[in-house]
Amino acid sequence: MQPGSSTPKGGFLLYPRAYHLDESDPARSFVDGVTRKGREIRVHLQPTEEMAAAVRDSSSKTLPDLARFAQSGRRAKNPCAASADNGPDAPCGILLIEQVFEIDRANNVWGGRWASVLRAGPEDAMPAIGIGYLEMNVFSRLNEEASVASEEMCRIRQAIDAGTHPAPIEGEERISALRAQVLGAQTKRFTGVILRPHESLYLPVVTPEALAGALRGPLEHYTRRGMYGGALIRVRRDLVVDSKLSTQIDMQYHAAERRVKSFDEVFADFLRYQAKGLLAAARRDANVVVEIIPMLRINCAKHGNERYGNELARSATATPKIVKTFVDREHQQSILTELRRTKGYLASQVAIRVAEIYDGESAGNLILSSIHAFSPAIGNPYEIDPTGRAAYTLDTRKPPAGHTQNAA
Repeated sequence: MQPGSSTPKGGFLLYPRAYHLDESDPARSFVDGVTRKGREIRVHLQPTEEMAAAVRDSSSKTLPDLARFAQSGRRAKNPCAASADNGPDAPCGILLIEQVFEIDRANNVWGGRWASVLRAGPEDAMPAIGIGYLEMNVFSRLNEEASVASEEMCRIRQAIDAGTHPAPIEGEERISALRAQVLGAQTKRFTGVILRPHESLYLPVVTPEALAGALRGPLEHYTRRGMYGGALIRVRRDLVVDSKLSTQIDMQYHAAERRVKSFDEVFADFLRYQAKGLLAAARRDANVVVEIIPMLRINCAKHGNERYGNELARSATATPKIVKTFVDREHQQSILTELRRTKGYLASQVAIRVAEIYDGESAGNLILSSIHAFSPAIGNPYEIDPTGRAAYTLDTRKPPAGHTQNAA
């Protein structure tokens, strides 16, 4: 079976209804199901030989396999349960089909180079779906060896930028190696972010009271079961977003008292440290527009932080996938900076697989298991309008190049 003329791109969610396995020729196996819009569809998995080779060389990856997805019982290694009525209204297992291409559009037959399980079955937490990104927080405290490496990296970068380095290519290679060394020594924390642009709020009057009234609802609503509410606060003039005045507020955990801070506590800190500039700008400039973009934040636990942290630390010779996917090109070589402050993220259509903690004092909380982007980058999070398009331009970025629709 050969794919159609389309180039593999994008992805879609599939709710499996029936697996059809051909043991003599696994390439002929397929799964029937429906998409998020309820469209009935048939999917074949066709990983490339390059993908298969990469999996063979990896100790942590396995090739997606419909036969494994179809397994059930305690010995199932990577199941995704099918049911006759599986769909958005009665969800069971959920797959993310990636790098999609058409095989027979007239009969709704599609192929995918890759597939990931977002939900194994009805007993698991629902995935979080929407426009989002992976927030990467790299804490700056370094040991002596890493501090020396960081200083050397800065010296080489300055020399290359000034045109005084005797061997720029070798200098870039040395920067990559030093960067990996520094990242490996730093503490890293990762958070999946799902934006809710359709819930955006425009503030006709910008005062502390108006900000509190607009922010309280989404921040408290999305703070539950170990997940946290937050919001981007976009400050713009016409279609241009002011990167210095735009900011972010999140609900937070009070580590010393082992509790989630109240909205009033978080907002008081926000007024004290972040809101002064935007409040002053709104008072003196009638052209300033202030908007609230709510968000849901899902933290990684130890395993997830180690997984994504190791991916960053192994970046001596190549840019990590999570950086290519979620960080603007202009910021990819400065991952050591605070990307929240520099506003260096890119948002895509993402699916977050969520896991539940079953024991200890955090029992019942939900954490990020994995995050998958299944569309090209839409734009910087601050550029996205209520329809989900990058309708605005951050004043530090080039205008967005456009958007690509998902295949199904």
